[in-house]
Amino acid sequence: MSRYNRHDILPHLNLDGPLKTKIAVIGAGGVGSPLILYLAGAGASLDIYDFDVVDVTNLHRQIIHTEPGVQKAQSAAMHAMRLNPEARVTPFNVRLTSENISMIGTADAIIDTSDNPETRILVAEFAFQHSIPHLYAACARFQYQIVWFNICPAAPCFCCVFTANTPPAALQMRAASHGVLGPATGVASSLAACELIKFAGNSELCLQGLLLGSVLDNSQRVVAVQPRAGCAWCGGKIMGEDTKE
Repeated sequence: MSRYNRHDILPHLNLDGPLKTKIAVIGAGGVGSPLILYLAGAGASLDIYDFDVVDVTNLHRQIIHTEPGVQKAQSAAMHAMRLNPEARVTPFNVRLTSENISMIGTADAIIDTSDNPETRILVAEFAFQHSIPHLYAACARFQYQIVWFNICPAAPCFCCVFTANTPPAALQMRAASHGVLGPATGVASSLAACELIKFAGNSELCLQGLLLGSVLDNSQRVVAVQPRAGCAWCGGKIMGEDTKE
């Protein structure tokens, strides 16, 4: 019996064996760690991008890593392939910049779990310009947020959502300065992994809107989002209306 049998027999998702999707994972930290394991377990093809080295303060939440001082991308890939030897996992120990961002362009989908606004904006703009489905997942303190971009013609772009609906401080929060509850990153990670598996099997089931949650009071809500008139990136137009140069 296939190791993927329990996925294959699920209704609605149309899964058959290992995921046929290639996913670029940006960040192998708190949110990226469990997500990488779940996606590797599902047989996805993963490209992991992270230039950082594991610090001892990471280990309470970045559960894919077991020791400090090692490259995160390499460590994550090693443990993912140890979990599922059939997984196709490639680590990239690089800092993404405008000079090399095209590396991620071969992916069917991008999941950004990075913890700095510069990388988030760089990845989001590249995904928008190339119409690559882009899932954003973040966690700080007790709160998490997840949202899709470029997944359907009527979806807003990153600039629509985070200029219009989120205070600028939300993009600045980092574990090093604000703290983070370890299992909270696991909640965000598991939800994001579910979204990517749904994307691979039946994208019509994917989240519509901005999911906001808190493990402090166990609250969760979905905020409706839409293209924003006057957006600097898309101008408020839907995909397919020649919004990109």
